[in-house]
Amino acid sequence: MKLKEIIKLIESEYPIELAYEWDNSGLFYGHIEKDIKKVIVTLDITCDVVEQAIQNGAQLILAHHPFVMSGIKTLADNSMHAKMIEMIIKNDIAVYSAHTNMDTAKNGINQKLAELFGLTYIEVLEQDKPYIDCGLGRIGVLKEEMTLEAFSKLTAQLLKTPFVRVSGAKKTVKKIAIASGSCSEYVPTAIKKGADVIITADMKYHHCIEFAYDGIVVIDAGHFPTERVVQDMFYDLLKNSGLEIVKAHISDVFKLVTE
Repeated sequence: MKLKEIIKLIESEYPIELAYEWDNSGLFYGHIEKDIKKVIVTLDITCDVVEQAIQNGAQLILAHHPFVMSGIKTLADNSMHAKMIEMIIKNDIAVYSAHTNMDTAKNGINQKLAELFGLTYIEVLEQDKPYIDCGLGRIGVLKEEMTLEAFSKLTAQLLKTPFVRVSGAKKTVKKIAIASGSCSEYVPTAIKKGADVIITADMKYHHCIEFAYDGIVVIDAGHFPTERVVQDMFYDLLKNSGLEIVKAHISDVFKLVTE
């Protein structure tokens, strides 16, 4: 299958025009006429993931997070990016990412998370695109009201993480907002829309104090746990394409240490 055909398939589900201006989604390396037989799908592109691609004979790395978000000034060092670029070029591995376009698409990450939690009456949390059903985050209603403690445990269970950080206090919760990755700037929108709780990641201490005062519970479930679903999404999108698909072995950069 030609790389350009794979890109067309990806962008039919996650249109590239949905990506934010500051983002670096799209084809990072590789010729669009390149023949692809095997793809490795991942959340992040790391040296370990590139090594896995080489070992598996993959001709394409398909990732959520872009290889480079800001400019690289030099490759004459021993940085992670310099090493990966050398490995990618030497082994002629194409690299493509679907980032904010995958976050905001109609059937993107946040929609999948909302469905994972069994939310009903799902709406876009922050509609910032010229599409009615696209935008960052989702907000919906649980089928049954739950205690905050039970919902917090359910969050950790569904996102397959050993812990979540919870700020704010409510006896019970029913209206839930979800914004995968680093989305603290959308908490005020969740408050305005009457959410009892928002699930997101990478929260700052002082912000959580303010949000608790404003009456919303914030569950910081971590960046990796709220976005790891992308591997399954990529797999489901490509499974009938005739390509061989490998899921990279990836793990959260943060580990839980207890006494």
